Amino acid sequence: MTPGVAPVAQKPRPVAYYLQEPLKKRIDECIREEIFEKCQCGVEDLEFYGCKFTKDGLKPAPDKVKAVKDKAKAIGSVAEAGKSISDAVTKSDELKELQLITELRNRKLEEKKGKGFKVIG
Repeated sequence: MTPGVAPVAQKPRPVAYYLQEPLKKRIDECIREEIFEKCQCGVEDLEFYGCKFTKDGLKPAPDKVKAVKDKAKAIGSVAEAGKSISDAVTKSDELKELQLITELRNRKLEEKKGKGFKVIG
């Protein structure tokens, strides 16, 4: 145990006599105002801002760890999709270039074909 640091599940200390009456009054006020509905006293562990405080120390909350892993998977999927799109665009450009070359070759063949018949005919 670290000196000067109280663990979450530490046993309560006795309250000084002169503080007992004001403390009881304040507790009664809180009960009337229903403030204690949010309170958790004497718990073994407590979750706060994605961290789990236990008597053994501080740990990340399991649901937050799962959320981070899921987000990493989603980011990886988006990156993979982006790579696929990039590859598709590159292939599309190559196909367009191939189509242009084919059309140009076909035109030249048509021109040669026409000239050949003119010379023979």
